[in-house]
Amino acid sequence: MFACKTGSLKCTQWLTEYNADVNAMNRAEWTPLMYCCISSSPECTRWLTELGADVNARNNNDITALMLACKSGSLECTQWLTEHGADVNASDNDGRTALMSAWDSVSLECVQWLTEHGADVNASDNDGRTALMSACDSGSLECVQWLTEHGADVNARDNNDRTALMLACESGSLECTQCLTEYGADVDARNRAGKTPLMYAISSSRECTEWLTDHGADANARDNAGRTALMYACKSRSLEYIQCLAEHGADVNARDNNGRTVLMHAFDSYSLECTRIQWFAEHGADINARDNNGRTVLMHAFDCHALEYIQCLTEHGADVNARDNYGRTVLMHAFDCHSLECTHIQCLAEHGADVNARDNNGRTALMYACDSCHSLESIQCLIEHGADVNARANSRNNKNKTELMISIQRRSIEWVRIFTDACADVNAIDDSGNSALAYLDASNPERSEIYSILTILGAKDEDYQKLKSLNRYAINDQQHESI
Repeated sequence: MFACKTGSLKCTQWLTEYNADVNAMNRAEWTPLMYCCISSSPECTRWLTELGADVNARNNNDITALMLACKSGSLECTQWLTEHGADVNASDNDGRTALMSAWDSVSLECVQWLTEHGADVNASDNDGRTALMSACDSGSLECVQWLTEHGADVNARDNNDRTALMLACESGSLECTQCLTEYGADVDARNRAGKTPLMYAISSSRECTEWLTDHGADANARDNAGRTALMYACKSRSLEYIQCLAEHGADVNARDNNGRTVLMHAFDSYSLECTRIQWFAEHGADINARDNNGRTVLMHAFDCHALEYIQCLTEHGADVNARDNYGRTVLMHAFDCHSLECTHIQCLAEHGADVNARDNNGRTALMYACDSCHSLESIQCLIEHGADVNARANSRNNKNKTELMISIQRRSIEWVRIFTDACADVNAIDDSGNSALAYLDASNPERSEIYSILTILGAKDEDYQKLKSLNRYAINDQQHESI
């Protein structure tokens, strides 16, 4: 077998002359003939078959010598084996035939020879893939033309309902796409996910996209998720793709099953440019459309974190005070997804955003900022733009606490200073009758400083013992610090 692996005719002849078994198999059940074919050795192949080598023997994967000859692209071995009884339609454990194996070497000559000698051009492997699909996947125009001319079904489907045209479009081969459509390939076929050839073309080739739309592809077809070709184009392709689809009737306000519009899908791409937003606005896209959760385009824009998108949308009329189904505004949504900076707050405020708007639970943007532990700069910026530091959520779970009380609970003296500097009511009480001082934990290492800040501002507590205790802690801390 080693002699056959290396393609050494002399060694092979010498071994057979000394009665070497031409049909012997190794542990993988490979025969000497199989090794001759995979190493593209026609001389050894002829010698062994003349000595009785079984041309239809199979290894442990049911692969035959003919499949290996085609895989290596050896036309001479392929011709010899078929002329000596090799089964051209035998299939291996994966259902692949010799014709399919020929694609591994992209050998047009082997394809032509096999089809002329009875190979089934429409045979499919265990995944449902045909030889034509493999040819389209590799972008081999000559093979595609040969197979279509010899009866290959251009609309055959694999196990995922993909057609040869979808694979040609995915590989970006315009020539294969043209050939298939000229032979009657369905330009609106759908795979199991509802995806059309046009949707595949968008991911790889502008030329294929234009060809399909020029030949009747439905620019508004939807996949199972309700997405259109234009939505696919917005995620990853340039403006030219979008313009091409729009020129062929693509709906710029189409929605998927979640109610998301084309423009919302555009923000899934981190390579989005403002020119694209402007183009949509100029071509009738609804800037204030809402998805099924009530989220607007502006809310989706915050997923990209880019200020220029926010500015562009607001300049084109995006409603900065729109609310989703939970009553959340753009400002709240931005804090909720941790994508807000001071520049964003300033932009929204300058365009009229209500910093004190409340959601369905009575929460304000400031509460969202504090709950998500946003930066002190963002919180300070909100306050500077008029956020009410004494607002309460009126929630049972929150016990009607103020943000000052919550800041004390979190033991954050920086936050306490921000709220007290903004004139937070130090004597406000929660639903349990507790004031800010009541939230000052005696184990807080900054208790004395916080206590001093609150009392200087007039904080009072009817619980005299607690106040006295806190005062004692503060005095002891001061004495300890002076020592």
